[in-house]
Amino acid sequence: MDCKTANRMMVPFLEGALSLEETDHFLKHIKECSGCREDLEIYYTVRTAIDGMDQDRFKTYNLIMNMLLFHDRGYDTRVKSSKSRSCLHD
Repeated sequence: MDCKTANRMMVPFLEGALSLEETDHFLKHIKECSGCREDLEIYYTVRTAIDGMDQDRFKTYNLIMNMLLFHDRGYDTRVKSSKSRSCLHD
């Protein structure tokens, strides 16, 4: 396998989309080629970072939707200051 073919297979490899035979050929090339091994590490690092960002966006979206839902139901979603709470120690 040449480096150009290996580079085209990196994303499908990370997504688990290669056949067993393709995976075998790909990994043999990666073991032998330090340049492609470095490229694969970069692809993996970037993909992991993007996946993490997607999860953070999903959490933020859920938080916003829950706040809107509670607001529509008449619940106060604001954080109350300590001045507005009654103190049991006074």
